[in-house]
Amino acid sequence: MDLPYHKNNNQKTTMKKQTHSFIAVLAAVLVSAAATSLFAGDVTVEAGGEKFVVREKDGRIFRIADGKWQRVLSRTLRVRSPEVSGQANPDGRFAKLSVKEVFPSFTIVRGEYSLSVEESGEKKPFDDARLILEFLFRKDLPGFVVIETLVADKPFFFGGYNILLAPPIARFAKDGEDFRNYPTSKELKSVVGGYRTNAAKYITAEEPDGTRWWMGREFSAFEPRGDEKPGNFRAGPVGEAAHKKPLEKGNKVSVSVAVGIVKSPDDIANLRAQRAMQPGFLGLNAVFEPEEQDAPPHDELVRRIADIASANAALPDDTGDEYLDSMKAMTEYFLEFMRSDLAAEKTIDLGSRKQKIDARYRRYMDVRIDKNAAELAALQKELATRADGLRSGKIRPMKLVEYSYGKRPRLEDGGFKVDGKELLLIGPDTWMNVKGWHNRDIDVIAKMGFNFVDCFYVGGTNYADVVKRCETNRIWCVWGSAIDTGKESDEFLSGIEEMPEEEQNAHRWGKGYWKGSLVPANPSAAFVYQVSFPEQWNRKREETPEWASEFRKHLTEKFGTLDGLNKSLAANFSSWDDIDFAAALKNPPLKYESFRFRMHENLKKAIPVQKRIAERFGLPRSTHFSSYYNLDGLDPLVTLADFEAHWGMFDIVGFDGGFGLESSEFAIDFAKGGIELDMARSFYPEKPVANNENHVIIDGIYRDYDGKAIYLTNILCYLLGQNAGSIWNWANRRHTYGEYVFTRVNTCVATIRAALDIRRFPEEVAAMRRTDNPPFRILHSLPSMQDESYVRSLYGIYAASSFTGWPVRFLSERDLARGDFKGTKIVVVPDARCVSDKTFAELAKFAKSGGIVIADGEKALMGDEWGKSVPSRQADARRFRRIADSGSRTRFNALADALDEIGARPPLALSCADGSRPYGVIWRTGRTSAGERVAFIASMSRKGVAVRLDGAWRELLNNRDVSGPFTIAPCEVLLLKEEK
Repeated sequence: MDLPYHKNNNQKTTMKKQTHSFIAVLAAVLVSAAATSLFAGDVTVEAGGEKFVVREKDGRIFRIADGKWQRVLSRTLRVRSPEVSGQANPDGRFAKLSVKEVFPSFTIVRGEYSLSVEESGEKKPFDDARLILEFLFRKDLPGFVVIETLVADKPFFFGGYNILLAPPIARFAKDGEDFRNYPTSKELKSVVGGYRTNAAKYITAEEPDGTRWWMGREFSAFEPRGDEKPGNFRAGPVGEAAHKKPLEKGNKVSVSVAVGIVKSPDDIANLRAQRAMQPGFLGLNAVFEPEEQDAPPHDELVRRIADIASANAALPDDTGDEYLDSMKAMTEYFLEFMRSDLAAEKTIDLGSRKQKIDARYRRYMDVRIDKNAAELAALQKELATRADGLRSGKIRPMKLVEYSYGKRPRLEDGGFKVDGKELLLIGPDTWMNVKGWHNRDIDVIAKMGFNFVDCFYVGGTNYADVVKRCETNRIWCVWGSAIDTGKESDEFLSGIEEMPEEEQNAHRWGKGYWKGSLVPANPSAAFVYQVSFPEQWNRKREETPEWASEFRKHLTEKFGTLDGLNKSLAANFSSWDDIDFAAALKNPPLKYESFRFRMHENLKKAIPVQKRIAERFGLPRSTHFSSYYNLDGLDPLVTLADFEAHWGMFDIVGFDGGFGLESSEFAIDFAKGGIELDMARSFYPEKPVANNENHVIIDGIYRDYDGKAIYLTNILCYLLGQNAGSIWNWANRRHTYGEYVFTRVNTCVATIRAALDIRRFPEEVAAMRRTDNPPFRILHSLPSMQDESYVRSLYGIYAASSFTGWPVRFLSERDLARGDFKGTKIVVVPDARCVSDKTFAELAKFAKSGGIVIADGEKALMGDEWGKSVPSRQADARRFRRIADSGSRTRFNALADALDEIGARPPLALSCADGSRPYGVIWRTGRTSAGERVAFIASMSRKGVAVRLDGAWRELLNNRDVSGPFTIAPCEVLLLKEEK
C-alpha cells in the first residue's frame, strides 16, 4: 500500500512538543470499513515521511518523533442534559476504529466513541450523544484534517466545540502579522483568527526551534439532517449556528480542523485551499471563505480599470486574428464585471439570490478585482505585442475551421460532422432561472471564442430568443432541463403548453413548453441535441410500502424462498417484512439487488418514452448524470446508473463530471473524467460523447489555480475522445462568488485558449478516437460497485494504464457473458470482489488458453456477484497474476511487464532516456479521416519529464518541429502531426 499503517498494541505514550502535521482533504467516500475489535490497538499512518498515531481508545492523535509520542490536538465539548452537564470527551467505554484507503493516495482513520462528562471533578457517562472522528491523511503531506461530528442519540443542549494545538506554542500570529507571544485565554476569546468557535479563520504559529505551523478550522452550522431517513445522503442547507443550541435526536454538529507544517512559501495557500474542500458526505458545507489579504483602495482600482479599458480600446478591431479578438472581448466582459462589483453597495445579485455585502464580502470582491486587474494588465501587454506582430506580418492571424451554418450537425463516425467536417463543441453551460448567464450573454460568449452553449432551463423558457441569438452569432447549443426527470410514462408528453414565439417573447423568461424541458417539433438547426436526466428518477417511491411490496415480489421470483435469499446474499432476514429500502441501504448485496430492480423498472419505462420524445421533437438525445466515479460521497448503487444500459437509450453518450484540479500524485485528477470517456469509447464507439456539465473548478473552492492546469483539463478530454463539452458555470455578470472558471481572468484566458486550439484543429484532435485497439482491457464489474474497494482500485488501475502509450479500453461483465474479449490479450481486473460465476469462468478459460489476467489484490474475483466467497475458484485462480502492492506505479509496472512479455510496443515511440515508458505522461496516436498520423503527449507529472520521441513530427499548437530528446513540463500538451 502507498500509505502503510499498522496496529500498535500496548505502547506507552510520551507527550512532548509536536512538530509535523499537514492538511489532507479532498476525501471522498467516507464510509465505514472493517472495524478493529475493542481496544485492538492504535493505528499508525505514514504521511509525508512522518508517522501519526490515532488512539483507538480516545481518538487522540500523536506524532512519533525520536521514538516518542507527541500529542497533536486537544478538544473540549460542552454539553448539558437534565442529568449532567460539563466538558465531554471520549471515555473508552465504547471505541470502534476502522481504516480505509481512498485512491492509492489517501488513508482515512474513522473512530466512533462513547462520551463521559467531567462535572465538579467527577466523570459521569454521557449517553445522550456519540462522537465520530474522521482523520484524513494524504500520502505526500505530513499531517491530516480531522472532522469531528457529534451525533445526538437523545435531546440535549450543545454548548460548543473548542479544539487546540496541544503542545505549548511559543509565538503565534494572524495571517500576515508578525509572530508574538502565545495568547492568553482572554486574547483567545477576542482575537480574530484565534481558536474560538465560528472564527472560520486560520492562524500560524512558531515553536522555539523555528518550526512553523498552520491551523485552520470550520465549524458547521446546526443541521438536523435526519440521516436515518432512507436515501438522505447529502447534507441539507445550512441552518442557524449550532453554538449554544438544543439538539434533538438524530441532529449532528461538526467541526473540521486542519493542521500543517509550513515548509515553503506556497504551503499556506495550498493548505487554505485544501481545507476549503469539505467532504459533503459528512454533512460539512464548504462555506464562503474570502481572501484575507487587503486590496487597494477603490480609487486605485478605478484608475487601474480605466488604464486597462484604455489599452484595450487602443487594440485594432476585427483583425481576423481569433486570439486577439477573443481576448479583447473577454477583457470587455471582465471590465463590466469589475465595474459592477465596485459599484455594488449593500447587496449584489448572485443569480439565484442576493448576497449581502458586509465588510468580509467587500474585501473578497475587492481582492478579486485586484487579482483580475493584474491579470488583465499583463494580458494587455501581450495583446499589444501581438497586434504589432500582426501589423508587421511577423505573426499570422489565428484562423478557426469554418462550417456551413444552418445545417444541423450529423451524428457520424462517432462524432459530429457538418458537410463532412469534424465539429467539436465547447462552451459554458448554465442552469437558467437559477444561476448563470442570461440570453443576452450568448452574444458575449460567442465573441470570446466559444461555439457552443448548454441551456439547462428550470421553470420556463424563451426558446425564440435563444434561437435568434445563437443563429445571429453562428454558434450551436443544446437544450435540456432538470425537470425532464422522473417522467417515465406518457404523462410526460401530455398537457405540454406549446406557445407561439410571439407569446414567448412577451415574457421575461418565457413560459414556453412544459417546465422548460422541450423544444418545438421543428427545432432550429442551432440545436444539436437534447439533454435528458432520466438517471435522477424520483426515488421517493422507494421509501413507500408499495415499492417494498414490489421489491419483495421481485426477490421472491429471483430467489424463491427467504432461506434462498439469505443463503445467496449471506444475510439473516427473519421475515420478508424486514426487507425494504432502508434495509437495502444497510446490506450491500441487497442494495445491489435494489439497484438492479430499479434499473430494470426504470429502463422498461424510459426507453419507449425517450424514443417517442426523439420522434416528436426531432433532435438526437443525450443524457446527464453525475459520475459515480467522482467519489464525492455519492453512493453509486443508490444515486446513479449503469453506464452500458443507461447510455444505450441515447444517441449521444453524456454525463456530468470531468477532470478535477485537486490531485495528490498527479498534476490533475485525470482519472476522474477519463474513465467515463474511455468507457464510452469502449462500449459505444459509434456514438458521440458529451460532457453536459464539466466541473473544471468544484463549487465552493476559492483557490487560485494555475492556467496550465485549467488549459489541460479543458483540452485533454477532447484528446481522449470527447466531442462536446459544457463548462460549469458561466458567471452571471454580477456573479462574484469566485469558484467558477469565468469569474477569474487567468482561468478564463486558459479556457479560451483551449477552445481556440480545439476549434482550429478539430480533425486532428478528434482523430484520437480512431486509435489502434490496445492489447489490454480493464474489466468493468457492475456487481463489484457494492464494494467500495473496487472503485478505489479502478481509479488506480486506470491511472496506471493511461501511461502505457495505448488507449485505455474496457470489457464489461456483459461482454464476458457473451464470450467477447474484443481481441485483447491481457485483462486487468481491479479489486472486483463481486463477479458472477460466468465472468469468472470466462476469465479462467481465457487464462488457460494463454491470455494474461492481472488481478489487483488477493480478493479480486474470489466472491460471487453478492460478494460471498467461492472456495471452488481457488484452483483456477492460480493462473491469475496478482498485484500485491496497490500503488499506481506498482500497477503500471505490472502492466508494462506484461506488455513487454507479449511484445506489444505502443504505436507512438516515446520513451525516457533509459528506454523505459514515461510514467506520468499520457500519449496516444490516431489517424485523421484522411489517413494522416497524429498524436498527443500530455504530462500529468508534477515535475518535468525528459523523453525521446522517434520520427519527424510537427507540433501544431505552437507550430514547431519536435524530434529527439526534450523535456515536457507539468501540464504541458503537445499536438503532433507526422511529417513525411
